[in-house]
Amino acid sequence: IKIYNLNQDSLAFITAQSSVILNAGYRDDSILPMVYIGQIESVSTEKSGTDSITTLLCSDGGKVLESTKYNKTYTKGMTYEAIINDMLSVLVNIGIPTGQFTLNSRTSAKVPRAYTVEGSIMKSLMSTCQTINYLPFMSLGTMNLVPDDGDAREDFVEVFPQNIIGAISPQDDKSSVSHFDPTARPAGIKFTTFLNGNLTLKVKLKIASGRYEGDYTVSSISHKLDFKGSNWNTEVECKGLQ
Repeated sequence: IKIYNLNQDSLAFITAQSSVILNAGYRDDSILPMVYIGQIESVSTEKSGTDSITTLLCSDGGKVLESTKYNKTYTKGMTYEAIINDMLSVLVNIGIPTGQFTLNSRTSAKVPRAYTVEGSIMKSLMSTCQTINYLPFMSLGTMNLVPDDGDAREDFVEVFPQNIIGAISPQDDKSSVSHFDPTARPAGIKFTTFLNGNLTLKVKLKIASGRYEGDYTVSSISHKLDFKGSNWNTEVECKGLQ
């Protein structure tokens, strides 16, 4: 995030490991949507002509997740739900709340033997989730866990053709691969739309009409916000629901 011409009091207030909340929207919005929550990893200021530009390099709890060590052994018969919740409680203690955690028969399954995890808390969480084919991801400052089969995200956000800038393009299209092939994945698409704070990694997306009409899960979001320029867009990558 680049911020122009901050005064000295504001510069002194911004430090590494501080939290950042970015709200952005339009003049008619009664409440500006929250498009980003994260932590500052580094901050620097440099002159460019008459401007003083402060650059914030931020991440969704990246350094905290990597630096927090987690070594623990769970007894035979514990459910994956209990193990994951134990890890989530550690994240809450370091300032990362739990968002969506979808439960199903996989999370209620029990570990068949003593289960040991070691390393960072994120590595431990990811390895545990992979065991039951779950996907952990950060969205707006929260940790979310859903089945990695594309159908457990919260809510639908509909995108209409008139709000798409340019054209939708295919991505990672493996529609020619046999459905029974283990590498098969739904066809993906990417597109640019006007800034939409409702598009997050937690939602499913619906393309209202056209060649790519259908339902998708969002895999990547990038907001391009240039307050004084022409960019006020959201770039989206997503994959189709099976």
